[in-house]
Order: sequence, then structure tokens, then C-alpha cells
Amino acid sequence: MRTPPEEPARHTIRLRSAWREDGTGRQLRIFHRPSGLGSAERVFLVWDGPAAAALLNDEPLNDGPHKDGPLSRVPPAASSHSYEVTGRLLTTNRIVLTGAAPEVLQTVRLEILAS
Repeated sequence: MRTPPEEPARHTIRLRSAWREDGTGRQLRIFHRPSGLGSAERVFLVWDGPAAAALLNDEPLNDGPHKDGPLSRVPPAASSHSYEVTGRLLTTNRIVLTGAAPEVLQTVRLEILAS
């Protein structure tokens, strides 16, 4: 009997607090690179709901969701956004979301997957 493939191990870091507005409708959040990342781990920046634009460290996240691979074997909900950011993370990072409602900001998270 074959067993189904296992889902990759997942660790979630929620970024729902410490958001601030810059006065132009953009919401900013500073966060640090997760410590202890292994070479086989991938980090995805994920949120649920609309945002007019998104930047990570002043670079647009417009390369398309799942640019470097899917978040999991199950497709995300249509209203979810996920971007692999493993190679883009610095020691200190800044995410900027434009046009995101407060309830959307509460869903922003890092998903760390072991591949």
C-alpha cells in the first residue's frame, strides 16, 4: 500500500502587529529575517485579501504569486497572495502594502517550508 506524499513541514510567523501608515495610504511593517533558516527551507510572504501594490525592501512583489514554486501542494484561495522571498530577505526587512484594509494587514505572515 502506498502512502500519500507528506505535506512539507510548515512554520508560520505572523506579522499582524506593528504596522504604521506613512500618511500616503501605504502601510509599513519592519521585520527581521527568521533565524536558523536551513538551506532547504523556503520563506513565503503571504496575506489574504486585496492590496493595490506590495513592496519588499523597496522592490515590487509583482513577479507573480508563487514565482519560485507553490506555497504548498494545495492551491491558495483566490484572495490569497503568496510570494517566495527566501532570496530577497535581508537581516532587517520592510514590507509596504498600499491600499490594504486593516483586516488584510492582520493576515500578513511568513510561511517557512522545508522542501
